[in-house]
Amino acid sequence: LGISRLAHRFSTRGPALIVVLSVLFGFLGSVMSWSDESLGFYALLVPLLLALGYDRMTAVAVITVAPFVGAIGSTITPFRIGVGSDAAGVSIADGLGLRLVILVVCMAVMIVYTLRYAKKVKGDPSAAIVPHDLEDAELIEAGGRDDLPKLTGRDKWVIGLLAFTFALLIFSIVPWSSILNATTVDPVTHESVARTFGWELGWWMPELSAMFVVMAIVIGVVARLGEAETARTFLKGMADFSGPAVLVMVARGVAVVLNNTKTIDTILNSMETVVHGRSSIAFVLLLAIVSLPLGFLVGSGSAGMALVMPILAPLGDFAGVDRSLVVTAYNSMGAWLNLILPTNAILMAGLALGRVGFDKYLRFMAPLLGMLVGVVAVLLVIGTCL
Repeated sequence: LGISRLAHRFSTRGPALIVVLSVLFGFLGSVMSWSDESLGFYALLVPLLLALGYDRMTAVAVITVAPFVGAIGSTITPFRIGVGSDAAGVSIADGLGLRLVILVVCMAVMIVYTLRYAKKVKGDPSAAIVPHDLEDAELIEAGGRDDLPKLTGRDKWVIGLLAFTFALLIFSIVPWSSILNATTVDPVTHESVARTFGWELGWWMPELSAMFVVMAIVIGVVARLGEAETARTFLKGMADFSGPAVLVMVARGVAVVLNNTKTIDTILNSMETVVHGRSSIAFVLLLAIVSLPLGFLVGSGSAGMALVMPILAPLGDFAGVDRSLVVTAYNSMGAWLNLILPTNAILMAGLALGRVGFDKYLRFMAPLLGMLVGVVAVLLVIGTCL
């Protein structure tokens, strides 16, 4: 009933909702590598977007694609740019202007592409890459009704608790001290160290899991579902996440195998010989290409940055390329790769939750991927020339 009410309220403002959510998730992907946390939004946004007349591919674009596109233009995230800049010997603020431009342009391209697809699907449901099943059709029909019953006080409490849960999720995981550059001086070493705010929660998966369990019980009590129905609903939700959980373990296991077999070390040595001694523009373009296999093997997150930046950043000095540009190039291409990498655990989990096949996802993403890589390449060349 709550989803149907929201769909009725946004019936003429679906595009605005897609834009707002995409900008929000893209921003979070840029400043804090928002990825795992997005999975919890599938239960809320898939029914809502279906009720608005869109399809599951639109939901995946908003919930999963937007944060990964935002990561292409990572700005001040300590997990990617912070670690990479430190390993390269530069400040996290170096190269921020170029990364902001990449963020804005890439997000604009992604949002326009998603809106065009969503408009086509709403006008002609047969054009959907992911056809509507019976459950989807029921949600779409309910969203278009004008005779919905009024929300009771209990319904409003449940919706309010649900909104509070997701607001707390966002607030609790944001590294506020890193974003706001809160530092203090260590009395022993006299070095600047991060100072955590008293109200900063710093939660992660264990705390978030506990929060969802507690709030599920609280909502069950407020909604007066009863012990049996609350347990039944809770177990149904767990069953929906069991498949994606297995995919996460398998995908991350691949990275463990590559690391333990020393495959990564061999590839790193080979890539170093490829980019050494090139001109500045040739170096940046080769670096963008080299970043793809490196991103597959070691990732473009904090671990990958810490591993490859001590090797790639000094090579930029010989080509006359600023080290911050090396960090930006590796981050952008690695984040782009995450959009299609089958070993990306969060991507595969998102597709499983959205019930979108990987082949259909690639069909949707192919034109967008081409546009994004073109934008990144052009902006990196411009950044080299400035």
